[in-house]
Amino acid sequence: MAINLERECFFIAPIGENDSEIRKRSDGVRDLIVKEAAEALGLETRRADEFGEPGEITSQIVRHCLNARMCVADLTGGNPNVYYELSVRHGKMLPVVLIAEVGTKLPFDVGKSRVIFFDHTSLTSARKARDEVREQIGVALENGAAADNPISNGMRLAELQGGGGEEKALALVMERLERLTATTADIDRRLEKAEHREAIQRALQAHVTGNAPYVDSYTYLTDYARTRREELKENADAGLSPGAHANDEFVEDEQGDPAG
Repeated sequence: MAINLERECFFIAPIGENDSEIRKRSDGVRDLIVKEAAEALGLETRRADEFGEPGEITSQIVRHCLNARMCVADLTGGNPNVYYELSVRHGKMLPVVLIAEVGTKLPFDVGKSRVIFFDHTSLTSARKARDEVREQIGVALENGAAADNPISNGMRLAELQGGGGEEKALALVMERLERLTATTADIDRRLEKAEHREAIQRALQAHVTGNAPYVDSYTYLTDYARTRREELKENADAGLSPGAHANDEFVEDEQGDPAG
């Protein structure tokens, strides 16, 4: 059966081996988030392992990245293949919706883009992510243009640097703004980490001096971990970025039903 790339939403994602936890999660995210969002707008979702075409798989992936009407990229786990395929899409300055599991640590350049964070073990979070993906796809289809991305920004900067006096001056301003943004983000991350370290140190010191309502240090750290887990769940349900808490991995769903 011929593939209609004009109606395709190509799902860029870590796939993993058959029956692996990565594959099970990817299947769930595809079926409950991406596919439902795309179908609502008349698009068919396809992932690289679903190609029935003859030929070399990498060439097929590149063709779909370049020609699919829409793409959704799951950045969870920092998979190199995902970022390679995303760069292909970005290089042609085509629209793509970015999603990631709560707790995913993103590279600085990609972290500046709008990313939909979700907890795949929470049905509430998955449904909210589905609705946000559908909204972003709809906007992209209506506007017919991609938002800025690290590659397009770099290409634009290179063009300005090779231009006349005004273009070079604008390029210098853009470059300095990029550096300022990077510095500010790094300061925010460092301050947030420092605040968490100080909170733990104060509580442990209070315990040592007998002024803390905890039986021992282990109990405190357990309570602290539970609090952070609840905060991450609330952020996921609210569609918020995990920010400086990107290294937290423990997220559970009180409902008990996994979305993938």
